Amino acid sequence: MGLQIVEANTHRLKKAFVRFPMELYKDCEFYVPPLIREELEIFNPKKNPAFEIAKVRLFLAMEGSKVVGRIAGIVSSTANTKQRKEEVRFGWFDSVNDQAVATALFNAVAEFGREHGMEHMTGPEGFSHFDKEGMLVEGFDKVPTFVTYYNFPYYIELAEGYGLRKEVDFIEFLVEATAFDQDLPGHIARLVKRVKDHGRFRALEFSNARELRKRMEQIFAVMEEAYSDLYDMVPFSTKQRDYYIKKFSLILNKDLLKVVVDANDDVVGFAWAMPSLSKALQKAKGRLFPFGIFHLIKAFRTFDTLDFCLIGVRKAYRHRGIDLLLVSEMHKTAQRLGIQRGESNPQLETNGLIHAEMAPFSPTQHKRRRIYSKPIVAQSILDKDKTCGAKCDAEADSTQRAAM
Repeated sequence: MGLQIVEANTHRLKKAFVRFPMELYKDCEFYVPPLIREELEIFNPKKNPAFEIAKVRLFLAMEGSKVVGRIAGIVSSTANTKQRKEEVRFGWFDSVNDQAVATALFNAVAEFGREHGMEHMTGPEGFSHFDKEGMLVEGFDKVPTFVTYYNFPYYIELAEGYGLRKEVDFIEFLVEATAFDQDLPGHIARLVKRVKDHGRFRALEFSNARELRKRMEQIFAVMEEAYSDLYDMVPFSTKQRDYYIKKFSLILNKDLLKVVVDANDDVVGFAWAMPSLSKALQKAKGRLFPFGIFHLIKAFRTFDTLDFCLIGVRKAYRHRGIDLLLVSEMHKTAQRLGIQRGESNPQLETNGLIHAEMAPFSPTQHKRRRIYSKPIVAQSILDKDKTCGAKCDAEADSTQRAAM
């Protein structure tokens, strides 16, 4: 049977949407499957508050009863207002190595965007900064962090074969064991000591998870402010903020969340790392039960690899050594825990501030991701113009004949 694009608008089809990449990558040693239940929650309007500020369509490419591709289309009014653009996002794109399949999927998103008056298509992106984004274009022989995509190299050809072009790149860094075995460079240690001696800022130590959770709203507010000017940052609604705070509170390690407060005990900066969950998720194979949960519990308890998730400082407090204090605190914890390696999550290639914050760890850039974009012709508008043009020509002819 021929290729068909089907909207995944039932629970059964959404499960097929979530499961497809697990079949596509079943023999790939680098792919990290998400938890099926977590992915399904993302696409459940009753659970994900992002649906209140975004229009979403999920599409499957089918050949008979076989799924050969998937893609999500997202029109985020919040993102478009911030960026002053009319864009439809595509995300969760996966396809067999067939340009016809990829083109059909991209066309489905473009048409969805045109229905809502959008002028450009960008992606891969999600609802917010916390969704996976960016197509892998370098680092295909590396296992990704659990919050990022893995994709085959042929995806680049599929995207560019459709006419998508680079919008912006994200880069990722690897930190080797030597960075943790050695002390921080002397000039950094002296700057950190100066910040501590000054007495205006101090790093918190949490004795339990309850103390940490009390700071979550302040930490989230710092994150939103610090990241507000970044390309991929979309303002959160109150419900979204509460949703993410609740989710993050369940997985935070009190030793791996570094928080700096000022003399008024207000949070002015934070750094967050997590044990790497990639290997555990590979073993779980998308399922939390019956055995996946044990792999994840073990990964949280025994680990030698960190994912550096987020670091942020309030704008008014930048260039005061707070970032170095955060890095120093994280470095001390990494030494104490015997960490052997660390990986950053994607960072905008133009974000010099965060690159500088990584510099004390002597990182190596080892992966690159790309967000693509393409103008989408508003065909419905063109059709309307053509109709109007024909009608206007007929009216003009009639008027001319009447005047003769």
